[in-house]
Amino acid sequence: MRWIFILLITCLPSTCFSQAVQFPEDAKFFLVGDSFTNDGNADWAGKVDDLPPFEMDYFSMSGRNLAGMQLAFNANYVEGQYDAVVIAGGVNDVSGNRTALEMILSLTLMIAQTNGEHIILTTVAPFGGRPNFWSQGRQDIVDEYDDFVRQLAANSDKISLFDLRSLLDTDDDEAIDPDLSNDGLHPQNCAFGEECGMSMLADAFITQFRAPDFRSGDVDLNGVVNFNDIDPFIGLFNSGEYQQEADCNNDGLINFLDIGPFISILANSS
Repeated sequence: MRWIFILLITCLPSTCFSQAVQFPEDAKFFLVGDSFTNDGNADWAGKVDDLPPFEMDYFSMSGRNLAGMQLAFNANYVEGQYDAVVIAGGVNDVSGNRTALEMILSLTLMIAQTNGEHIILTTVAPFGGRPNFWSQGRQDIVDEYDDFVRQLAANSDKISLFDLRSLLDTDDDEAIDPDLSNDGLHPQNCAFGEECGMSMLADAFITQFRAPDFRSGDVDLNGVVNFNDIDPFIGLFNSGEYQQEADCNNDGLINFLDIGPFISILANSS
């Protein structure tokens, strides 16, 4: 538990995700997808590939459903070359009146063909902003599929969830947030780091799956990790469930003497 010092500094509550699997900066991903991931740097996968820290090989096509992704997977996947496989789709299955069971079958067949890589699955992007496309029956199919995907991720340390649905529908009204889309279905494009759909998704993916960068221990951004960086966190340890573990010298009080040894670890990792 003594590593909790580093975890609090490198993974603050506003940026932590429930999925624990994270990858080093040279990680390489294989992705199959639909129109959300097929337009180069105008889509979120392209932005992930275009910027540090990851490399993304993606095989996507507008209008492609999970059955089509299975064909693309068969044609392009090469075992042993990737750290993770990303499967991102579902909207086109629903528009093509496929059942949740058919979607799940296509998904599980792709998963079965992987060879030990970590699997990253997405929920189905919200589409309630397109009244001519949305229906309660289609939403029920999506809900069933999403529930299956969530359960897979929750019950396997080999599978993680990238929750497109929650990221794009923050008020949970089954429609993409208006400020993230121009057409009620696709996230709009803008420069990386700006608050719009595709860039937000790319940033969320990198934030969720990038291994902690210990340079973030430099809280005051002065280029040096020192007591001034650690000080704001001492109060957090003097109460709550981590107090006993954080009291490294067992004197009954959390102070600089407890946290000091970790400063050199953080500084040497910069």
